[in-house]
Amino acid sequence: MFVGIGLIIQRLLGLRKFDADHCLMGFWMGLAGIILFLQLWHFKMPVGVLAFFTVSVVGLIGLIWNNRDIFHWLRSNLSGKRLPLIAMLVLTVWLANRSAGPCKADDSGLYHLSGVRWITTHPIVPGLGNLHGRLAFNNASFLYDALLEIGPWYGRASHLANGLLLAVLGAQCILSGYRLAQPNCRKVAVSLFTLMLLTPLVLTAVHSWTSSYTTDLPTGVLAFVGSIAMFNLLLKDKTALLDQSYEVIFILAVLATGVCFKVSLIFFFTFAGLTTIVFWFYRAWNQRSLAIKTFVKAIMMTGFLLVPWAMRGIILSGYPVFPSSFAAMPVPWRVPENLTKWHVEQIQTWAYRSHDITGWQWFGPWLRDLERDIVLPVIITVLAAAVLLWLMSKRRQPRPGTSLMGWLLSLSALMGIAIWFLTAPGRRFGYFLFWILASSFLAMLFHRYAPVENKKLRSIVLIVCLVFSVVNIKKFFILPPPDGGLYATPKVVAKIFTTESGLDLYVPVEGVGCWDMKLPCTPYPRKNLRLRREGDIQSGFILDGPIDLPAF
Repeated sequence: MFVGIGLIIQRLLGLRKFDADHCLMGFWMGLAGIILFLQLWHFKMPVGVLAFFTVSVVGLIGLIWNNRDIFHWLRSNLSGKRLPLIAMLVLTVWLANRSAGPCKADDSGLYHLSGVRWITTHPIVPGLGNLHGRLAFNNASFLYDALLEIGPWYGRASHLANGLLLAVLGAQCILSGYRLAQPNCRKVAVSLFTLMLLTPLVLTAVHSWTSSYTTDLPTGVLAFVGSIAMFNLLLKDKTALLDQSYEVIFILAVLATGVCFKVSLIFFFTFAGLTTIVFWFYRAWNQRSLAIKTFVKAIMMTGFLLVPWAMRGIILSGYPVFPSSFAAMPVPWRVPENLTKWHVEQIQTWAYRSHDITGWQWFGPWLRDLERDIVLPVIITVLAAAVLLWLMSKRRQPRPGTSLMGWLLSLSALMGIAIWFLTAPGRRFGYFLFWILASSFLAMLFHRYAPVENKKLRSIVLIVCLVFSVVNIKKFFILPPPDGGLYATPKVVAKIFTTESGLDLYVPVEGVGCWDMKLPCTPYPRKNLRLRREGDIQSGFILDGPIDLPAF
């Protein structure tokens, strides 16, 4: 259904083409279109069966509309590509097994499941951040998660949502491995870049994120997808500008969707988006009409996604980008400023691994706690840079006709890493930036200097990438629970907390995890919390007077 919606958007943007790349791009563009639709839908209605039915019908229309192109492509391509298809099937089955594991990510208990349950139960609720600040983080990935909570998947879609995104990205990685056999230096570089992302995909898949509603996974996946398209665009020549026009729109739409999923992507989106636009005007300057039209469409698509997202943030907290207090709005349900600052400090304390972040005392413990999904790409980048410097010292000339533009993606990733390090250098807020940097560095080194006509070298690269991915699997299979089926969502015991206004809140007896507890649930009950209109939970929540801040 997502592919069908993506193909409709593609046609509306003036491009009618269908091949493996546009099929996969259609999925991601369809996801962007669905997030736009669900953001608007949730202003008035909960995300449930009717929303799912609407998306399914539109997606089916898109598939029917493009059925001739789809069947022609299937008949002419699939018969000779059994090996990559088998590999995709094996990877998908393995990801399904990982997705069937227990939903045990801490943040899923803290607020992910509650956030999804609010979306499936009510239209957007003003001041929800006053009940539980994390619910105001405005993660649009919860809208996608809620869309899948249908029928037998109600309460179980955490076993479906993130794994599906990994499976589609995995298909792109496997297709790129197959394309390494092509003796074209640009295609080989793009294929190597994409294939390198198979390792972080596996590192993510063996994490509890795969079977949870974790927001960092879909954000990282969209950063990877946008980077693949951007790297491909930067290395192309000036032919087929109409295709490149769509790719510009695609890059900005996918990265903007990632920002809607989690605000931690906003800096990379800004750098990569500006780089893409400037490059596009440089590339298409001789066709100013096409260049300007593409720019307008890209900005409109980005605005269609980010403006409703910012409006949702204002409704949830009184701020467009909570927990930032930037552009605070004078609404009666605005979250108190001291609570907003508390959330920022809590995030930074976790990211720096220290309560003292004014000096450099935090750096040693932080450095020791770095995990391999940051250490590995740093090692790859350093080795690739060393080889590049060695080649330059030997005055080795790059292959004629190769492009320097791919380095612009490395620069965007470096700038994103710099801002990440200076604001909140938590591993899950920026791991994808390090893999984008490492993959682009290695791919550009290969693009500029490696003899791509050497089949043996390409085979070695493919084998090394595959082995490097597989050795990172700690536990290959997840065994089913004793009663079979899927692992159940953890259950917690709740107590009733009654506020001064008579509002009953469900509070976990132990810990801070609400998990899938009955609404309204919060681990931080406050006496002065009340409904805007008594007895009407849809009217929203307000805090009367000062509040005591919880301990970290």
